[in-house]
Amino acid sequence: MILGFISLLVYIVTNTGGGRWISDRIFPAALLEHEEDPLAETFESVHMIIFCVMIVFICQAAILMNVAGQQCVKWQDWEHRRARKGDSGNTIEHLLAEDGYWDPDTNQALALISWEHNPIKRLTTRSGVLELVQWRAIRHEFMFPYDEGTSQ
Repeated sequence: MILGFISLLVYIVTNTGGGRWISDRIFPAALLEHEEDPLAETFESVHMIIFCVMIVFICQAAILMNVAGQQCVKWQDWEHRRARKGDSGNTIEHLLAEDGYWDPDTNQALALISWEHNPIKRLTTRSGVLELVQWRAIRHEFMFPYDEGTSQ
């Protein structure tokens, strides 16, 4: 609504000669000799800048929606993934064994799980099963908060 009013106002000012009258009072005479209407040129430059900002905003929104959709699919997969005793390829145990953290034959840990504490590295790297285990731990703490007064 407001942008429509502004564009109507600019259209009226540039087509009725009001723009030239404003230009004569704002811009120096040397500039008026070289350009036909510097105010109209300024309006055009501002218009192009606003258009470019709008294109960047639309691209950012599209990228954000794509990343959010991928994250939703990943979280949905994690929500339905079993910890154990499922078909061999769809359990957390299988993923831990696949990445070398657990040996299913001896039922023992092969490596310790350590978390990355640097937030920049956490954002830029994907750690597969470690990310899944961390998500499950956070989810468990949210669903079943630890109470120091009760023994578990």
